[in-house]
Amino acid sequence: MFAKQAKCFSTANGIRFAFGERRELPSLKCVYQDDKNVMEDLQNVLQFDSILSKTTGKRQQENRSKKPFAGCRLFAWSFIAFLVVSASAHFSPLSAGTLTIAWDANTESDLAGYRVYYSLASQTYTKVNSKDVGTDLRCVVDNLEEGKTYYFVVTAYDRAGNESNYSIEVSATVTVVDQTPPAITQVRAVDRTTVSIQFSEPVTKSTAENKSNYSIDKQIAVVSAALQSDNRTVILTTSEHINGAYTLSVQNISDAATPANIINPAISVQYTLSGLDLTPPALTQVRAVDRTTVSVEFSEPVAKTTAENKSNYSISQQIVIARATLQSDNRTVILETSEHNNGVYTLTVQNISDVATPANVINPAISAPYTFSGLDQAPPIVTYAGIVDQATVEVRFDEPISEASALKVENYAITNGITITSISLHTDSRGVHLKTSNHQDGASYQLTVRNIADQAETPNVMAAPAVLGYTYRANDRLAPKVVAVKLLDLTTLSVTFDERVTKSSAEQISNYAISENVLVQTAKLNAEAIEVILTTSAHAYDRDYIITISGITDVSTNANVMSSTEARYRLDSQGVDREPPVVTYVGANDETTVEVRFNEPVTQASAENLANYSINKGLSITGATLHFDGRGVHLKTTPQTDGVTYQVTVFGIADRAPEPNTMTTTSTLSYTFIANDLDAPAPIAAILAADLLAITLMFDEQVTAASAENTNNYVISDNIQVYSARLSEEGNEVTLSTSLHWYEYDFTITIRGLVDVSANANAMLRAVVLSYRANAPGQGTHNGLTISAWSRKEYQIDTLQLGKRLYIDRLHSLLSAPKKFEGMLMFRTAYRDRRDKSDTFFEFNLNHEADVYVAYDNRGEPAPNWLTNNFTRVNKMLLIEGTTDQMQIWKARYYPGRVQLGGNMAAGARQDVPLTMYFVFVDDLRSDRPGANGIPKLFSLYQNYPNPFSLNSGHQQTEISYLLRQESHVVLMVYNMLGQAVRTLQDGVLAPGTHRHVWNGLNNDQEVLPSGKYLYVLEIREQVSNGTFTVTTALERQTKVMTLLK
Repeated sequence: MFAKQAKCFSTANGIRFAFGERRELPSLKCVYQDDKNVMEDLQNVLQFDSILSKTTGKRQQENRSKKPFAGCRLFAWSFIAFLVVSASAHFSPLSAGTLTIAWDANTESDLAGYRVYYSLASQTYTKVNSKDVGTDLRCVVDNLEEGKTYYFVVTAYDRAGNESNYSIEVSATVTVVDQTPPAITQVRAVDRTTVSIQFSEPVTKSTAENKSNYSIDKQIAVVSAALQSDNRTVILTTSEHINGAYTLSVQNISDAATPANIINPAISVQYTLSGLDLTPPALTQVRAVDRTTVSVEFSEPVAKTTAENKSNYSISQQIVIARATLQSDNRTVILETSEHNNGVYTLTVQNISDVATPANVINPAISAPYTFSGLDQAPPIVTYAGIVDQATVEVRFDEPISEASALKVENYAITNGITITSISLHTDSRGVHLKTSNHQDGASYQLTVRNIADQAETPNVMAAPAVLGYTYRANDRLAPKVVAVKLLDLTTLSVTFDERVTKSSAEQISNYAISENVLVQTAKLNAEAIEVILTTSAHAYDRDYIITISGITDVSTNANVMSSTEARYRLDSQGVDREPPVVTYVGANDETTVEVRFNEPVTQASAENLANYSINKGLSITGATLHFDGRGVHLKTTPQTDGVTYQVTVFGIADRAPEPNTMTTTSTLSYTFIANDLDAPAPIAAILAADLLAITLMFDEQVTAASAENTNNYVISDNIQVYSARLSEEGNEVTLSTSLHWYEYDFTITIRGLVDVSANANAMLRAVVLSYRANAPGQGTHNGLTISAWSRKEYQIDTLQLGKRLYIDRLHSLLSAPKKFEGMLMFRTAYRDRRDKSDTFFEFNLNHEADVYVAYDNRGEPAPNWLTNNFTRVNKMLLIEGTTDQMQIWKARYYPGRVQLGGNMAAGARQDVPLTMYFVFVDDLRSDRPGANGIPKLFSLYQNYPNPFSLNSGHQQTEISYLLRQESHVVLMVYNMLGQAVRTLQDGVLAPGTHRHVWNGLNNDQEVLPSGKYLYVLEIREQVSNGTFTVTTALERQTKVMTLLK
């Protein structure tokens, strides 16, 4: 059959093959699938190789891709005119697909049969993947992989076993048959009443919109179901959800396949609804703006109609609300009220709604205390004393003073024989000019001011004298110097000079330039003429800036002008809430309830997440509910055991800041469960507020609000009236609003009838009497050191002694302290201030050089930035009664002027536990102070000579000498007036006797220093060992001033 040659030609119906007798093969068949759908056009699937007839002498084309079978020379006769492949819809039990291939018959008489080859790769065939089908013109190939493309060729063989070349190659893809019901790929809560469901494939409308095919747990009703245009997404309308996790069950949904695949049995998917506003507004701040205005700030925008309904507000002590006005931020309401007096008030708010849909309403009512202290009850403070000319001294105060007291000569005194001849009051009533006898050039003086009264309705008179120092320079040739630069807020900068400067130069904005493209917009010199307030474009928190100042002129007759000077400053994120919540209280309310309190409102999601709490000793937590005030959580537990002490560990709680701060470290607090509490509450302290109009009472356990806020349970001596009582959120402190107390007087308060919160409701059967008093603010003086004008006027000055109280509001006393600290001046601070986070919290004035010590909670690692940046840790501890922790001592050297300390929990401090409040004590370093216990000083330091000395004259150096009384480790250093060390002249051990050092006006880098005043400081040091630690301490120190000229 293969001896004949064939020619290839085209017809209108397709490709035809004819053999030697030019017999035309049968007509081509349609390309089809078994399901009768046409697959492809014939001309797109047929490929062939042909050989032109040799007998016609025509050009030949050999098929070089096909090789004759062994033992037989074959021409590439395309004996098969047509192949068609169809995809079968029938599948094997293994779900493998089936393809059917068919072809035209060959009519040669010696044809024995056909072999079908198939492969996943084109033109790659083996007999392993082939089928001998005999003389059939159709072959079914099964067990093929769904979705794969297979390639096919057919050969013919004769009775002698000779096999032809491959036929044309055809291909087909095995159809993937859908036998799987739809799956759920996503479920999402769109809002409170809408749930979106997405299926893996199109589903039928009739089953998808049958709401009975869906169910949601927690009694959520499905109102309707709507299939979307993509035929895969269904939107369910439901009853209202609340924040939480839900389970959706779906059944009887069918896909669009034939036959359809149906979801049966039901499938379930979980989804969560979160972030919806389900919480009514909270009070974030209540503030008395003035005597008749109160500002109320809510945690979120509130509805105008409810916010401006004045009946929704009430204030204690019979304060009448005349009007309520919502501000443009929709969160702040301004209340116009009747007049306040100084004191503590309680604002109660109810029925205020937010702008959520549906609205969340404040009900029941919530309350918050606030204080009005706008009535002036503080005496004037002397803020400045300085020389104007040889016979004129200027004195400035922090407020206007009465003319009568200001003009009394007997209210002023100046040392060194200076007499005061007349006094004139400034037009602003905040300063006076004292006309005096002549001052001596270079001499230092001390001014004492007493009995000055302010202009309050009831004048406040200075309770103690103020003492300030100044020096007269007859021929001032020194330009002003910058002594302090401080950002008051992001757009307000304070620049302070060491002397008075002219208004014209200080208020010339071109004299100031700030880095980072910050622009100076205005400059205003203060009344004392030493501080300039600059308004600027916005700074950023936690970034370093440099201000360049030039052209500032002093007020001396020489009009000395300051050359270009740079100063660095920054503003840490003071006032920006970047601190996570702190656990302030843990206690058992009953056998299965534990209460946890925080120092600020926390988010509901974190507070009610059981994973954020754990209790030891096998106690399980079964539920958590956030209090309406946002600051407390009730934990439901398995039953607790009487008398057992438990530890509660809290983690992951977030506050409600715009960018929530989350607890990243665990906080663990202990409590003891007492099943049958039989002890009545006991008051442990009474503290009088600084404004003398409120008392805070502290109890040893929680008491009921009903008994604590009953004013009949309190009686105060000397006819002091109790107007109201407010229980703290922790339940163990009561604040009483009272009539006016007075300083330096012992009061008593009688307390009765208070009831604890135990199941037995134990009541105080006997009255308890507590004593309290307020010492008048003023000055503390010790061995010539004077501390004055402290910012926390309720703080008290005393001397540091064993057994003395350390806080004005706690009974903690000093148990042990190194001997050298006993007798130093001490500030008795307030324990209640222990959570303060401000960077500038407490300030006071020193009249001369002193070492300031801060005793800080030893658990506070790390310590706050203000402490670590400005103080040095001393290897000594104090132990106080009432706490199991020691107080670490920190030390810093301060020169005459203002001392600034930060808050106990300011930036950088440990935040996960409420630390014990620090207290402060001060050591006098005046040069004429005797040694401890009257022992003479170890050295005598003499004034340098010559002084001043000039680098441009014959005196190009100065000599500093001192006498050592015993062998000592001596350190002699030179400092500039900013307290920066510029030259070390001696650091080592010297023998007894007189020693001399020469300074040539150069710094440690042998650079010439600018003219001006410098300090030289002599220090005697010793090394002290404590266990494995060795520290170097200063035994004695003395400072003197010298002047360098050019």
